[in-house]
Amino acid sequence: MLKLYTFAPSPNALKARFALAELKLPHQAIQVDLLRGEHLEGELASLNPHRKVPVLVDGALVLRESDAIVAYLGDAYGGALWPRDPKARAEALQWLFFEASNLAYAGRVWWADILTPRTGRTGPNAGPELVAQVAADVSRALKVVDQHLHARDYLLGDFSLADCGLGVMLNLLQGTRLDRPEELPSLTAYRDRIRARPSWAAAGGNAIQMV
Repeated sequence: MLKLYTFAPSPNALKARFALAELKLPHQAIQVDLLRGEHLEGELASLNPHRKVPVLVDGALVLRESDAIVAYLGDAYGGALWPRDPKARAEALQWLFFEASNLAYAGRVWWADILTPRTGRTGPNAGPELVAQVAADVSRALKVVDQHLHARDYLLGDFSLADCGLGVMLNLLQGTRLDRPEELPSLTAYRDRIRARPSWAAAGGNAIQMV
């Protein structure tokens, strides 16, 4: 059986849980409490030298990057939710890579705008100037996504596992300075469609806003 090492509030772990829920794949979810330092030693640390979640184990295969996990689940188990045609598959991968390269630091904006006011905790590398630069970079990427979604409901038209990456990160940014429904109406509607999917609740999607 598949094993997923996860932490409920982690957006990267949610990408994997979201994909697993969409595919209705039986798996063993192993909770690793990052706040208690459970990732620093023991089983997870032996599987991932970076000591991060998620980690997916499928037999002898160990995957440590969230978007690689989503792509692998698509290739191995995706069925109708992952394209088989090489050109369509390349487009799906392109959107996973787009999310990984353009929204990788979006969590710093969420931390500064949501978590710090709520808890007083300051995030790593969270100086105001750096966060403002990250926000500007992410804002440009969001405009690209909004334009792409003008004529389609999901990234590839119909829902696919490619939506598991971007869909999570857009929901993470809800309530931050980058949440601009009037400027990004297509992106906002897409974000809401993602959150309305039964698999979102099944994967514990709202936990990313609950730290």
